[in-house]
Amino acid sequence: MKQILCLFVLISSFAFAQEKMKVINPVKWNVTYSLDDKNSSDVFVILTATIDKEWHIYSQKVGNAGPVATSFTFDKDSLKYSTSGETVEPAGEKKLDPAFDAEIVSFTGTVVFTQRIKRVKNIPIKITGNIEYMTCNNMQCYPPKTVPFSIEIP
Repeated sequence: MKQILCLFVLISSFAFAQEKMKVINPVKWNVTYSLDDKNSSDVFVILTATIDKEWHIYSQKVGNAGPVATSFTFDKDSLKYSTSGETVEPAGEKKLDPAFDAEIVSFTGTVVFTQRIKRVKNIPIKITGNIEYMTCNNMQCYPPKTVPFSIEIP
C-alpha cells in the first residue's frame, strides 16, 4: 500500500511540475499586407502583436535602459524587393518600468508595426524575416523571443 501511495504522490508531483513548466506565450503575432494605393510596386507589411492582459512588449527604441527592444529583420532579396525606411510604430506609453528602473516606451493590448517594401518589379514576392521581442508583466520578464514570419504578396 505504501508503494502505491508513493507512486501516486510521485506521479501527481510530476504532473504538477509539467503544468508549471508549460511555456506561456502572452504575445501572438499576425503578419498581413496592404498594397499602396499611390504606387502599385509598394507594399506595406503589417506586423500586429496581440498582447495578453497585464503583459507588455517594448518599443524599437529603448536605448540602453535594459529590456530588449522589439526588432524586425527582413531577409534580403535585392532582385525582388527592398525595405524602404524604418519599421514604423505607434506612440506607445512611456512610463517608469520598475523592472529596469527607467522610463521606457512599451505597448499593451494590440499594437501595429508597419514596414514599407519596394518591389523591384510588380511581380509576386515572398517576404520572410524575424521578429524579436521581450515581454514582461509587473512580476516577471520572459527571455527575448524570436519569431520567424513569411508572407506572400501577389
